[in-house]
Amino acid sequence: MDGLRMLCAIDGSKGAHLALEMVAALPHRAGDEAIVASHPEFIFTVPSHGEGIIAAASRRRREASAAVVATEVARLQAAGVSARGIVCDGVDAVDAILCAAERERADLIVVGSRGRGPWTSLLLGSVSRALVMLSPVPVLVARGVPVAPTRILAAIDGSDASRAALASFARFPQTEGAVAELFHVLPLHDWATVADDEGEILGMRASVEYDEEQRAYALLDHTRGEAPLGVPVRTRIV
Repeated sequence: MDGLRMLCAIDGSKGAHLALEMVAALPHRAGDEAIVASHPEFIFTVPSHGEGIIAAASRRRREASAAVVATEVARLQAAGVSARGIVCDGVDAVDAILCAAERERADLIVVGSRGRGPWTSLLLGSVSRALVMLSPVPVLVARGVPVAPTRILAAIDGSDASRAALASFARFPQTEGAVAELFHVLPLHDWATVADDEGEILGMRASVEYDEEQRAYALLDHTRGEAPLGVPVRTRIV
């Protein structure tokens, strides 16, 4: 298996620092690489190689971003991670990260959460949310305690998207002692609208729900083979 190339986008926030700590905690394999990327935000869109006060300010922003990247790369390398850094350009942070991911042929984008909470993020929008929606490669939004994952819930519905999610997870460095749970949700039915007779409703419900459960168990059993090698797998239906 080829190594995993992770583009770690940082912005100086606490969330970005936690994301890097989580990356450092992963059991990296030979060939895995972390690319620390920063996008300096400029007040004016003036090339840093130009002349004048604004161009000089742009150069200072870029130099500051490069210094932060160098510090974080050194921290990852000290933890035994193969890492390098880049300062990326773009119309905005999302554009810069996506362009860098394409240019670097990243397999995964790692970002931190600013900790505003799920509802605020939905209303205000965020870089991480935009990346999840727009990125052609998987995006890992690190939140909470910066440790390597050991309990993984994989939502399985039989779709190509859920299979792709599990395949991406299978390429991820697996922590010793990790356990994966394949999770499937059965549909709810409003049986009262199907028939008037209570006996008929009970019969239909038993038949339909039994068939759905059997299909779900078969799906999860089939999907077990796509889970990471060496990781114990549990299944659950709700």
